[in-house]
Amino acid sequence: MDPVALLEEAGELYLRRLADVPPDAWDNPTPCPDWTVRVVAAHVMNGLGTIAPLLAHEQVDPSERTRDHLGDDPVAAARPALGSAIEALRQPGALDVIVEAPAGQLPGRAFAVIRAADTVIHTWDMSVGAGIDTTLPEPLVQAVAAASRPEILSGGRAAGVFGPEVQVAPGASAQDRLLGAYGRRGGAA
Repeated sequence: MDPVALLEEAGELYLRRLADVPPDAWDNPTPCPDWTVRVVAAHVMNGLGTIAPLLAHEQVDPSERTRDHLGDDPVAAARPALGSAIEALRQPGALDVIVEAPAGQLPGRAFAVIRAADTVIHTWDMSVGAGIDTTLPEPLVQAVAAASRPEILSGGRAAGVFGPEVQVAPGASAQDRLLGAYGRRGGAA
């Protein structure tokens, strides 16, 4: 799948699930240690919000990556971050621009894939914590799994971005295999 389409699909799933979070679930814990539903949701929004400035070689204040900009209407707050990311990635040559990302220098194409994977995995984390549907669309799972090359996974583990791979049972669903690759326990979570 095209990296921009992958990110757009991941972002739309995030927005749909964000809209489903019950008002009393924002402070619930998630599979991410020490992160509440709101912290995970803000992290995803902030990650999407870094794409356009990083593609333009602008500095991103590290504190912006952890600030909560969700406000009282998280979907309305997050939608522009996704829109600006997609618009920036669709500019001619954007997928070939070398981005100075938190994980090091990456071409825009790889950065888009990493942001898409981060968005999908954290959408699941947010959903688990909020007690809402945790099912990820099969085509999106397959696309993220196909794009998650071993060097991306090992680099993410080395940087402490996600935990060690979780072994899954033979015959596990594609979703559980993807979650396991990113250090999550699917199924009953």
